[in-house]
Amino acid sequence: MQIRFLTPEDHAACMRLSSVTWLHSVDPEEPEENWPPVPTLGYFTDDGDLASIIEENPFSVMYDGAQVPYIGIGGVATKPEYRRIGSIRKLFTAMLQSAYEKGVVFSSLSPFSHEFYRKFGYEMSICQDNYTIEPDLLTALRGSLPLRRLEAGEGVRETMEIHNTFAKRYNLCSVRTPEQQKLHLGGDTYKEEINRFLIGDGAYVVYKAERDVKKHLQVLDWAVTEERYFPEILGLFGVYHPMLHTVGITVPHDIPVEAYVSTNKKLTHTIDSGHAARVVRVDKALALLQKPSGCRFTVKVTDPILPQNNGTWLADGYAASLCDEPADMECDVSALAPLLLGFYTLDTAAANGSVQIHHNAETLRSVFRTKPILITENY
Repeated sequence: MQIRFLTPEDHAACMRLSSVTWLHSVDPEEPEENWPPVPTLGYFTDDGDLASIIEENPFSVMYDGAQVPYIGIGGVATKPEYRRIGSIRKLFTAMLQSAYEKGVVFSSLSPFSHEFYRKFGYEMSICQDNYTIEPDLLTALRGSLPLRRLEAGEGVRETMEIHNTFAKRYNLCSVRTPEQQKLHLGGDTYKEEINRFLIGDGAYVVYKAERDVKKHLQVLDWAVTEERYFPEILGLFGVYHPMLHTVGITVPHDIPVEAYVSTNKKLTHTIDSGHAARVVRVDKALALLQKPSGCRFTVKVTDPILPQNNGTWLADGYAASLCDEPADMECDVSALAPLLLGFYTLDTAAANGSVQIHHNAETLRSVFRTKPILITENY
């Protein structure tokens, strides 16, 4: 058995694994430039066969007002003949140990099963709101700001600055580099029906026309420097009435679309809870956690993958260290991410049984409160 990062020489083997795992056709001999596109950890059998892979997508994200290193997990795959041999557990153990040493604070993924990934310390921690809107609801939102059309790859710096200002509001929202922002501005305007607009100096939106039985516009990316720009984005879609049937947009939980329309009769609102997060560095996450002045508490953590996180941690101001004091609270590492990120409150965690509170409950309640969270990257 060998665990290592894949190289361009492993391209054909990875394509074959992808084909038999996800049941789609590939040409393993077709070259791909700059492959692999993201760091990919592979599990090889004793005879050299590639059995399993995990993709690591590194980002810098916001956490309680600070930028922290983060890894988004994607492409988890195992050939059918190698299921249940523990290869994914070994890959996660190696990946998380490496991430810990690099100072990564959080990791997240979009699980096919929350139960499966809970074994590796990941817990449901992000909810986002998906809206489908009939555009006649938006015709009253007449935009007052100038629109500037962007062709593929244009406006990278301007839109990146808008996105990164927006990101400061949300835990786990990425702080994009120019290269990352450019990926969100790609696609041909006329062949792929992808449009991009800069709205005044405080908003941008990227959307794609999709044709099924009726025409639908799906928003691919958007950001605003202030919420007052959000109705300008909605108003842009009102101009497509009546040729357009619906508009789809994902919105963070703290911006209710219902506040900007006259009725919700032509609006569908669903909650996407498809992401799960994990704390990689308990020490850094507790130290950076926003706390009231003079706040001091202890939490006992159990982590089956990263023994460095095990023990009772003292959070005192903006420092965190292992201690011998009694624990105010104790939990498994999988219960910690929802609390630190603000997915739910301490009382919710106590009610669902994921934490045990022993002392200092009021201080803990003041720290573990709900906060806005947003994932903007695909991986």
